[in-house]
Amino acid sequence: MANGQFAFPVSTTVRVALLGPMDWTIFGDAELALRAAGYDVERFSDERQFIAQCDDLQAVDVIGASPHVRIDSDLMARMPRLKGIVSAYSGLDGFDLRAASDRGIVIANGQIPENRVGVAEAAIMLMLVARHDLRASEAALSPQTVAPALKAHLVWQTTVGLIGFGQLAQEIARRLSTWDVQLLASLRTPRPVPGHITVVPLEDLLTRCDVVIVAAGLNQTTHHMLGEDRLRLMREDVTFINIARGGLVDEAALVRLARERPAMRLALDVFETEPLPAESALRDLPNAILTPHCVGHTVESQARLAVAFVENLLAVARGTVPPFVVPYAV
Repeated sequence: MANGQFAFPVSTTVRVALLGPMDWTIFGDAELALRAAGYDVERFSDERQFIAQCDDLQAVDVIGASPHVRIDSDLMARMPRLKGIVSAYSGLDGFDLRAASDRGIVIANGQIPENRVGVAEAAIMLMLVARHDLRASEAALSPQTVAPALKAHLVWQTTVGLIGFGQLAQEIARRLSTWDVQLLASLRTPRPVPGHITVVPLEDLLTRCDVVIVAAGLNQTTHHMLGEDRLRLMREDVTFINIARGGLVDEAALVRLARERPAMRLALDVFETEPLPAESALRDLPNAILTPHCVGHTVESQARLAVAFVENLLAVARGTVPPFVVPYAV
């Protein structure tokens, strides 16, 4: 790539494959936009259908996909013309970023401001709902309810820990900077941080914090980074929030811990298996708030994601760097 551009073979039309559920409008809208721009487009529900039914994998130049679609090194090797992979959302869970980087394949996603701000606001909302025991306050309105023991706690003058300090965690920290709380962060990759953030090792953060917010990225090295030994470092009455990825946490260990520690509070928007199975033990925890990977979604973010998906795809198809490129995967 040079001067922000990369070359496609001159002799053929650019071919785009869209891999995602057929009923997701974001893919239907992208197909219409790409066809209107003159590109060849094929639709597939997932990577299995793509491999089985694509008439010529070697002719595919661009892929737009759900983040859960598995695009690994082996599949990339079967697509020598592939120049870019675009996630329809912010997640990159199914993409082998190292293999893409080694092959010079551009990766882009929907890391739009509306998305990270929405999730950051939602993380703070979950913190407040959990700490202030909103459910008990709602239940107290019923005349049949005996007034419960007071379990609400302040956020003021507590210690809040952010696991990861990427764009999402930075948005959360910016909003909490005036809340009169101590903010700690654990970083896997050293980077400058604002003066109101104290960087500490992950184990120290887990030990010291009243509130723990998981905001790290999921990849091969961070899967189950919060295993049972680390989870048990947390305080008995910790408020534990995960708005990043379920695979970062050993879910079975978290369930065991929450059962042992009734003062602990969970607020989870993401799970190891999504959608959350009906038989999941998490559903039986009285101290857990559960939402189906949607708590940060807003009308504004959904509208902008559809536009960003098309913008990213068109940029890659034209041979230019997409607006929401993932820098470390270029």
